[in-house]
Amino acid sequence: MISERLNVINTTRYVMWMGKLRVEAYKHGYNIPWGDISSAAAAATLNIPVLVLDEDKHFDQVIVLCKELGRAIEIIHVRELVY
Repeated sequence: MISERLNVINTTRYVMWMGKLRVEAYKHGYNIPWGDISSAAAAATLNIPVLVLDEDKHFDQVIVLCKELGRAIEIIHVRELVY
C-alpha cells in the first residue's frame, strides 16, 4: 500500500483530530490552512512536537484549539534549531 511506503498517517485517530480541529477553527472564525491542521493532528495523534516556520502565524490559534480539545501540543520553531 502506497500510504505505508510513504509513512502516511491514515488512522482513525488522525482523521478524527483533523475533523475536530477543523470544526473548532470554524467555530472560532479562524482560517487555518489544511497543512497546519494536518501537522497539528499528526502531533496530537503521535504525541510528537510540530516543527513550525518562524513566520507561521496560525499556530498560536492551533495551540488554543488543541487546548480547548484537551490535548496540548508542543511547537518547535525553526529558529530554535539554529544553534
